[in-house]
Amino acid sequence: MYSGVSDEKEMIFKKFEALLTDCYSGNLKSFCQDFRQNDDSFYRKIQKSRLRIKTQDVSNRTLDDFKKYIFFLEYKKLELEKKDASFRVLDKKFDAIIRCISK
Repeated sequence: MYSGVSDEKEMIFKKFEALLTDCYSGNLKSFCQDFRQNDDSFYRKIQKSRLRIKTQDVSNRTLDDFKKYIFFLEYKKLELEKKDASFRVLDKKFDAIIRCISK
């Protein structure tokens, strides 16, 4: 694998871990419950993917999945930090988008 992919993988992993820490205090299980409610197999799947992304090469699909998780976490972080009531209208639109990508 050439270094560009390795660098991207590392960047994606670090961003995911940082956002997971910011939003869920690093608790992967809580993230999984929010991202995919009532799906216990998702926690096991992401736990394995997380281990693989740290130690070995992963497919582009796995990287794309982590990009989706990052999008979700970035929104959660915004939600946690929001102070302005104008975000409430946007919340409904983002919630719909998040529901679509988490299926």
